[in-house]
Amino acid sequence: MVTPISGGNRLGGVTSAQGPRGADEAARSLLNRARAELGWTEGPNNNNPYTRHVMGDPNQPWCAAFVSTMLQRENIPGVSGRMFSASARGLATQFQQAGRWVPGGSTPQPGDAIFFGRRPSEHHVGIVQKVENGRVYTIEGNSGNRVAQRVYNLNDPGISGYGRVFGEGQVSSDIGVDTSQAARGTSGNAPSGRASGAGSYSRPLDNGIDPPSYFSLSDVLFALLLQALERGDPAAATQALAQMFPNMSMEDLATMQQLLQANPELAAKVKENPELLQQLASNPTQEGVQQLLSASSSTARPAAGAATGWRPRTSAPSSGGWQP
Repeated sequence: MVTPISGGNRLGGVTSAQGPRGADEAARSLLNRARAELGWTEGPNNNNPYTRHVMGDPNQPWCAAFVSTMLQRENIPGVSGRMFSASARGLATQFQQAGRWVPGGSTPQPGDAIFFGRRPSEHHVGIVQKVENGRVYTIEGNSGNRVAQRVYNLNDPGISGYGRVFGEGQVSSDIGVDTSQAARGTSGNAPSGRASGAGSYSRPLDNGIDPPSYFSLSDVLFALLLQALERGDPAAATQALAQMFPNMSMEDLATMQQLLQANPELAAKVKENPELLQQLASNPTQEGVQQLLSASSSTARPAAGAATGWRPRTSAPSSGGWQP
C-alpha cells in the first residue's frame, strides 16, 4: 500500500499484466506511487505539499516538484535525488546532463518523465504511464490544479522530450495501467493542464502554469459570448472564447462552446460568475461540468452580458460529481 504524500485516498493502481520483469516492476512501483495521488487538488495560492517538500515553499506551481517527489521516494539508482527540481526546465536539464535525455518524436517507456515545451524552455512535466497505438498516456501534477491523467499523440510537436528513468528498452510498453479515464486528445504544441482530453498551446514558461491561466475577460467579450450562445452561433461563441483564452487550441475552445450550449445550468452559472469559464477551461469535459455544478456557488459578479436577455432554454439537474 502506497501512502500518498498529499494525504488523500489511493485510487486505481497498476496490475501485473506484463509479468515479473525487474524494470517492469520498478516502473509499476513508481506509477502506483504517483497514482496514489490521483485527484488531489491544490489549495488557495497553489498550496501543495510537493513544492513544500522540494523547495520549502508550498505556494508555487508544482508539476516538476510532483515528478521529483515521486522519483525521489522510489530510490531509483542514478535518478532518485539526482533528478530533483521544482522547475520543469531544471528537471529536463538534469536528465540531459546525466545522459538520460530522449528527444521528442521518440517512443518513451512507462516511468519516463515527459516534458512539454521546447528544449531548453520546458514549462510542464509528467510521468509516462503507457504507450499504445501511437499515443502516450501520462499522469501529471498541476494539471488543471490537480493530479490527473492525460493522453497525447506520440508525434505531438509540443512534447519536448523524455527523461529516461529506467534503462533503454528495459520496460514493456504496457505494464498493466488502467488509463480508461484519460480521454483521447492532441496537445497541439503543449498541454493545457487538464485531467483528460485535448491540450492546447502554451507560452514556454518555466513554472508549470497552464494556458487557461491566461484569461483575458472583458465586458465586451463576455457580452459577445452570451449573444452567440443565445442565437446558437457556435463559430461566434468559439471566437469569443478564443479572445479570452489566447493560448488554447481551437479544438479545446470549440469543446468549451459545446459544453456551454449543451449544459444550460452551467451556462446560467457562468452568466452569474464569468470567472467560472477559467475553471471550465482547465477541464473542458462533461466531468468538469459536473464538478462545477456540484461545487458550492462562488460569489457572483455582475455579468457584462446581462442586457442580452439570454436565458437557458431548459434546466439540467446537477449530479454529485467529483468535488475538491
